[in-house]
Amino acid sequence: LHFSDRLSAPMVSSSIVGFPLVNTPGPNFSLVNILTTDWQIPIAEWLLTAFVLIFTFAIAIFKDIPDIEGDRKYHITTFTVKLGAKAVFNVSRWVITVCYLGTMVGAWLLSPLNALAFLLFHGAVLTLFWILSWRVDLGDQKAIAQFYQFIWKLFFLEYLAFPVLTWAS
Repeated sequence: LHFSDRLSAPMVSSSIVGFPLVNTPGPNFSLVNILTTDWQIPIAEWLLTAFVLIFTFAIAIFKDIPDIEGDRKYHITTFTVKLGAKAVFNVSRWVITVCYLGTMVGAWLLSPLNALAFLLFHGAVLTLFWILSWRVDLGDQKAIAQFYQFIWKLFFLEYLAFPVLTWAS
């Protein structure tokens, strides 16, 4: 994939400006809220932010699993090189599990959220996640890559599901 020089600056600048707007609490923190005395960021946005931040850690460490041989060859120190592919795979699975369980507990404790919908959706996704993770052969690069892509799909699914589940409450 190659981008021309004309597109590079706008892409970089929009990423720099857009990242804090999309990945921190407050995308719905409109000018109306700023001009009033109510400066409270909704709890649901904090819950989504915590999910995204923690999930991002799992993605970051998982991405090195397929590259373990290259990282060893070029003396690049990663969690995978230090701990091994299996350990990092398991840490990633448990970090993602914490994200889903935390969201389920958070939804249950917060009255404005539709707790039953959150529990059913996140419980189903977590179950599917574990079923597919048990099938991954860590010796098969293709299987690892497919599961990594699945993890990314779950990440973006949360961005779609969370507003729908919150709106339904």
